[in-house]
Amino acid sequence: MGNKIPRPPEMPPEAPQPAKKKTGLYIGIVLIGIIVIGAIAVIASNPSFVPRTKITQIQIKVEYSGEWQGAYGDQTGISSWSGQGPKTITLNRPSQAEAIWIISANAQKMDGSGNTLRLMITKTDGTILKEGSTNAAYGVAQIAYTIQD
Repeated sequence: MGNKIPRPPEMPPEAPQPAKKKTGLYIGIVLIGIIVIGAIAVIASNPSFVPRTKITQIQIKVEYSGEWQGAYGDQTGISSWSGQGPKTITLNRPSQAEAIWIISANAQKMDGSGNTLRLMITKTDGTILKEGSTNAAYGVAQIAYTIQD
């Protein structure tokens, strides 16, 4: 008899698979990169990780067009000062101020004008650490700054 059982159709041969990517390796590299970038950002944003140079000198400045007088000092003592017009003095860090250096200054106008007297403690590069001013008649400007390094 000629009854033949039909055969199921043949499956086409499996297509060749592309080589598997090493995704685990790529993910690992990306994660390491993110961690390194994060660590750099933390270090750069935290000043305690950045080495600082010790401040060994500061300047105290008075800006005023008229006559003035006052005092300045640190752990070693106080000195009086006076002037007509602007004046700048430089203080050297004393050995007693190894870890903490406290500087204070004041200046009083010697006239009744409304002009502004400005008093500043600055680094020697001109960076202002602290400032104060007065425009009162016979007014006093007083400032203090602590350096810890």
